[in-house]
Amino acid sequence: SFDHYDSLNALVSLMQLETVEEEARFKGLAKLLKIGLKALAKVIQKALPKAAKAGKALAKSLADENAIRQQNQ
Repeated sequence: SFDHYDSLNALVSLMQLETVEEEARFKGLAKLLKIGLKALAKVIQKALPKAAKAGKALAKSLADENAIRQQNQ
């Protein structure tokens, strides 16, 4: 009975240790993910104005082409 009790305590200690390690690993992964998302957000924020300008330019050129076609008809 005494041996079983010691074994059980050892097992519980081991399980608690694994949980702490997993928690630390999870927190590390969460931190990396957060850093990655922040970096991605910065890239998107820098790219959006350029994309918006390109979109406006494209819309303008299409409108110009449309106007030219209508004049030629």
